[in-house]
Amino acid sequence: APAPSPGGREVFIARPPPPARRRMAAEGNAGAQPRLFMIDAMLGSLARKLRMMGFDAEYASGGRFGGGDIAALSAEGRILVTKSGALAARARGAGAPAIVLPRADGAPGDEADLAELARQSGIGPLSASPDRSRCAACNGTLARAGGPGAPAGVPPRVAEAHSEFWRCRRCSKVYWDGTHMRRLGSLAARLNG
Repeated sequence: APAPSPGGREVFIARPPPPARRRMAAEGNAGAQPRLFMIDAMLGSLARKLRMMGFDAEYASGGRFGGGDIAALSAEGRILVTKSGALAARARGAGAPAIVLPRADGAPGDEADLAELARQSGIGPLSASPDRSRCAACNGTLARAGGPGAPAGVPPRVAEAHSEFWRCRRCSKVYWDGTHMRRLGSLAARLNG
């Protein structure tokens, strides 16, 4: 339903799907609506991991959310992910869904944060595959890099060890199925287990 925004325009407020559909929210599942996240500035490493797992995870690197930024969350159907209860309350007050991750003193942050995000949002099962990944740097979509050999700029040892490459459609960064992807796959398996 439309709701007035601070500028007087009407925006459509996206509501989270009912619990029965939350399990299907991972981007690679047939017929599912992908989850769109806005990750707060203090969670940059989590944003990169979500992107590599195929989730559309914009990153608020500026660290400040004004009224327009919060209204954009609702308009885009993004879920705010933060450790700030006050910021989450502002987002919810504007009709945007928000997830507050607990502040952990000394705990391994990304794994605990990813587990809690999966629990609260219903994303899963988690997986990591270059065919589903998004660019860790800019959140753009990836496409297989065609042509013989490795794309320009790939280190020689990587070009010798790998035959498949993916390039970001937005920033042109090149990816391959290497140790980062394997470690992320292991993390996903632990969290799914």
